[in-house]
Amino acid sequence: MQKKIVFSFLMFLISTVGFAATATLEVRPSSTEIAENENLSIEFKVSIDDYNAQIAKPEYTAPDFDEVNVYSGMTGIESSFINGSVSVRRTQSVTVVLHPKRTGNLKVSGISVTVNGKPVKSEDIQIEVGGPGSSRNRSSGGYSLHRPKSQLPGSGVHPIRGGSSFFLKTEPSKTKVYKGE
Repeated sequence: MQKKIVFSFLMFLISTVGFAATATLEVRPSSTEIAENENLSIEFKVSIDDYNAQIAKPEYTAPDFDEVNVYSGMTGIESSFINGSVSVRRTQSVTVVLHPKRTGNLKVSGISVTVNGKPVKSEDIQIEVGGPGSSRNRSSGGYSLHRPKSQLPGSGVHPIRGGSSFFLKTEPSKTKVYKGE
């Protein structure tokens, strides 16, 4: 009887203390082939079994690209209670929009995100940049049948260089909104 109580108590401690959470980093470019007048969006998605995890902004090296914009993407929390065990999974994504400086086979390297003080790394991304209008829009696998292409700015949005001007036009989808909509 005493052995059952001790065993049950040890199992309870193990289930509540848990083990070190392992973070995963998924990197999805909008395409691996673009034209020099197009933008490239890259989604950095981190998942970890730790609700309180400290997730830093993604780091990467892309000397052949200008950074156009950074979008703080979705943050999600999934919890489950199975057989007396509680688990919580946190997912956070950031999307970066880059514009190529030149044509050729360009690389985004040194991809990592620091989670709870530890770097989580990913493989380099090769992007083939052709002349204007040369994009074949092949998907890289990250945007397959299960996920539509990114709705972030594509062709026609370029980094603003000194002395240049631009025109921005916005139209709301509707003019009346209701609380909670």
